[in-house]
Amino acid sequence: MAPSVTEANAAKFENLIRRALRNALVSIDVTGWTEEAVKVLLHVMSTSELPLPSIRCQKRIYSFLALPYGPLVNHLVHSILTGE
Repeated sequence: MAPSVTEANAAKFENLIRRALRNALVSIDVTGWTEEAVKVLLHVMSTSELPLPSIRCQKRIYSFLALPYGPLVNHLVHSILTGE
């Protein structure tokens, strides 16, 4: 579902991510995901009290102690998806 997430179906995707995080995922591969899907994932991670999983995209791995908020989220999403 992640490659087709838009603002219209982001709430449904958010529920799926919340359930997946409860199942103790250690790493989430976002290769091929849309920007909106990665934003939803970061939002869920920032509002969850569960340990933060690492994010993989292609050969890159991102681990977080804390997540950014506001306009920095868009920059992080771009960095994750493009490697820039």
